[in-house]
Amino acid sequence: MKKLVEIDSLNALETLMGQSITVFCANYFYTGLLTAVDNQAITIDDPKIIYETGDFNDSAWKNAETLPQKQWHIMINAIESFGIIK
Repeated sequence: MKKLVEIDSLNALETLMGQSITVFCANYFYTGLLTAVDNQAITIDDPKIIYETGDFNDSAWKNAETLPQKQWHIMINAIESFGIIK
């Protein structure tokens, strides 16, 4: 497959720094403010674990519970997809 690409020193996760993102992992989904990215993990502030999404068109998650820490670290190799949803 051929693909038009623009070379940039930032990876896709780094372009979302400072934004509230949602990360889909193999077992759970997480959401929070992306504050750090390195080769092994990302850090989100004010993290929530999403137990039930509800309709993706809704303005809020059906069941997203705040984790008991200000920051949460997620291993890069556990991430299946990520982006800005809600």
